[in-house]
Amino acid sequence: MRSPFVQLLTARRFAPLFVTQFLGAFNDNLLKASLGIFVTYRLAEQSGLGASSLVMLAGALFITPFFLFSGASGTLADRTDKATIARWVKLAEIGIMGLGAWGLWQQSIPLLLAALFGLGTHSTVFGPIKYALLPQHLRADELVAGNALIEAGTFLAILLGTILGGSVVLFDGGALVVGGVGVGCAIAGWITSRQIPPAPASVGVDAPRPRLLRDSLDVVQYVTSQSKLLLPALAVSWFWLFGATVVSGLPVLAKDVLFANEQVVTLMLALFAIGVGVGSILAERLLRGEVSARHVPLGGCVMAGCAVDLYLASLGRPPATELAGVATFLREPGSLRILADLVGLAAGGGLFTVPLYAILQHESEPSHRARVIAANNIINALAMTVAAVVAAVLLARGMTMGELLGLCGVATIPVIVITAWIVRRGLMKGVVRLVLRVLYRVEVDGLEHVRAALPHAVIAANHASFLDGLLLGAFLPGDPIFAVDTHIAKRWWAKPFLSVVVGETLPLRRERLARRSHQSAVDPGHDPRGRARIGLHHLSRGTHHHDGLADEGV
Repeated sequence: MRSPFVQLLTARRFAPLFVTQFLGAFNDNLLKASLGIFVTYRLAEQSGLGASSLVMLAGALFITPFFLFSGASGTLADRTDKATIARWVKLAEIGIMGLGAWGLWQQSIPLLLAALFGLGTHSTVFGPIKYALLPQHLRADELVAGNALIEAGTFLAILLGTILGGSVVLFDGGALVVGGVGVGCAIAGWITSRQIPPAPASVGVDAPRPRLLRDSLDVVQYVTSQSKLLLPALAVSWFWLFGATVVSGLPVLAKDVLFANEQVVTLMLALFAIGVGVGSILAERLLRGEVSARHVPLGGCVMAGCAVDLYLASLGRPPATELAGVATFLREPGSLRILADLVGLAAGGGLFTVPLYAILQHESEPSHRARVIAANNIINALAMTVAAVVAAVLLARGMTMGELLGLCGVATIPVIVITAWIVRRGLMKGVVRLVLRVLYRVEVDGLEHVRAALPHAVIAANHASFLDGLLLGAFLPGDPIFAVDTHIAKRWWAKPFLSVVVGETLPLRRERLARRSHQSAVDPGHDPRGRARIGLHHLSRGTHHHDGLADEGV
């Protein structure tokens, strides 16, 4: 069987969206990086403003549309075909990049800032579309793989755009090269967007029309009222807060703490992007298509541990009269440890955030999915804004960038504890699953048939041993509801397993079992006895009925 990544990248239901969003993220960072360098080294003196002030203004202009237009963008995406919106957005991107290219050629700060605001608006509108499209075009067991590819592709695009924009723009004819590449990528993105399959609206035409600020407030209120959406959104925002602090702080870390030049910064950015990609792919490999947050605490632990160790590894480096290049830096003691920590931090971030995006998509109602993503974008933007302000204050008070990264690592510990408590059942299932694999060499066949039979499936064990319940509870997706003999369920030795490992229990009465199987979006199990090889090859929706349950519609 081919890898799920290969299957998605060669399928029309995913590949055009992936390429379109990759080119858009590349263009965003191409213009941001080139503007930052161009303003700092060429245009700041002409404008009469300081370079830092102009760079801060540019950052504010890019992120402002996320606060202003995210709610309206989500509403629009929920009431209009998302593929159609994507095509119009990408058509607008051609004009925006043309404006940016003209601004670079004319060395015009107003034109460049206007183009940057336009790109921020473009990203604001396209963000809810790309994440809301995935559940419409992908199966539930493909969501994690799809999000992993989107996440890895986004960071790779950020890396390439930042490197090209920052390194080329100051060369002779560099502005022309950057402008041409940007417009070319925008045209290519529009072409690929035309290949995205239709994604019809999830609500009727009588749905509310977009209303700018009012919609932004409404979507945030909607998400904050539901813990199943709020908690993943807050966790994703913590990743973006952490990640934005790291990426924006790498030049300062390299120059002021590691005494290294811009080539080392480029190396560190490349390794960070690679790390996020590795962590994103690892998330899919570990979950194997299951939408679950059980590995999120592990990702948080890796992020925190690597950030703290990066701080420790950066201590005591002697000042240098000349900034070290890549070769010199790599020869210095502790440098490889620092780079390994950076890759580990990024990989932990990928493992942390990919399942959370899948959960947001899976748990949101189709009629509100784009608006949920829009609310998540608003919360993310707020988190990154707060992070930038707090970081600026702490750095102004004398904190080094290494100390700031260490502080981010320590501050991640409460996030780990909270997420571990929320997914404690999944963590326990993971431990039990590992123990059973080691002790009994458990093999599971046909798990895809279980997912196909959900949400209303009854699984009857073969009564071979008391391990059945433990095996089913550990290896079945979701949180099964078990119908257990009342006398067994009340015994002291069974209660810990039924409450922690195999989930909710019910008396063995077919009426209640049928009723709960219809009310629940999970699959009921049966009587806790079994054996170490689980075969699930005879499940299909609506064709196999247990005696007495057929009348109940199960």
